[in-house]
Amino acid sequence: MENTEMKAAEQTYCKPAFILGIVGIVLGLFIPILGLGCGIAGVIVHMVNKETCTLKRGLILSVIAIVLSLASWVIGAMMISAMMNTLSTAQ
Repeated sequence: MENTEMKAAEQTYCKPAFILGIVGIVLGLFIPILGLGCGIAGVIVHMVNKETCTLKRGLILSVIAIVLSLASWVIGAMMISAMMNTLSTAQ
């Protein structure tokens, strides 16, 4: 039992990167620029604390936030472009 307790103590994750990743995912759906900022900040925080953070939860969530924010941004731009195109052809 002591062996599992030691392994659990050795495996730590970077809480700020974890929180920034979760916030980035939520914001990435609604406000892509803020989600992108949180995702990038989460990756930077994880990389700075790379020696102390053995688990990559925060890094993975931050990368997901970046990808989701970029996808949301592209989809939003495509929707605005289609709407503008529809409005210009209707006149």
